[in-house]
Amino acid sequence: MKLRGRRMVQLALALVALVLVVVLGAFFGWASSISYTRTATVTVAPERDDSAVAGAPYRTRAAVIMIGFDGPQDAGPVAERLSRTRGGPASDYRDVTITPQGDGSLAVTVVDPDKDDAISIANDAAQAYADLFNETSTGPAGYVLRAEVSSLAS
Repeated sequence: MKLRGRRMVQLALALVALVLVVVLGAFFGWASSISYTRTATVTVAPERDDSAVAGAPYRTRAAVIMIGFDGPQDAGPVAERLSRTRGGPASDYRDVTITPQGDGSLAVTVVDPDKDDAISIANDAAQAYADLFNETSTGPAGYVLRAEVSSLAS
């Protein structure tokens, strides 16, 4: 009889350990799937450029999509710039999305498992986009569209 009681205790402990392993595994699996989405905003606004009228290079653009982008979702040039400024391969920054908004601004969005990294990468990506846009010559002459980060991710 004593052997049977001991066996029941061992089975109960094994069952408790198994349930604990399953519960902890589910918790850590869920915790590792948490991600943070952060968005910074780049605004593109016209700016008068008298040097453009005199025939100097100009940067004017009817659309907010920069030359070198296949479309608003292509963040390749931004990822390349981020790899140079932040370090690491450009593929680390391929999750950056750039989406035109109806008001002439762009949403630069990042999804990352670390909240602080999501904020930092979104802000750096927005600045990289603005810099790339401002370095790109476009037309027609007489007006300059200037990009600037108008809202930081937080």
